[in-house]
Amino acid sequence: MVNVINSAKLYPNPSNGIINLESDYIIKNVIIKDLHGKIVISDETINSQKHRCNISLAPGVYIVTLLTDQGISTKKLIINL
Repeated sequence: MVNVINSAKLYPNPSNGIINLESDYIIKNVIIKDLHGKIVISDETINSQKHRCNISLAPGVYIVTLLTDQGISTKKLIINL
């Protein structure tokens, strides 16, 4: 898989719990991990270039990994409530 970092967008960031994901490629899966590497959200039902997530996470910093049909993109997400 190719690293497609520049093709993905995550906004708003910082977020209050609702995030929008966009990619030049088809997003297949979204994985959100805390800074300890523990998976806190894994969504395997995505099959589009845009996706809106309503997530309930404690305030903090998370790592969002988008698995697309062309590769992987990783973004930092800040949750503040």
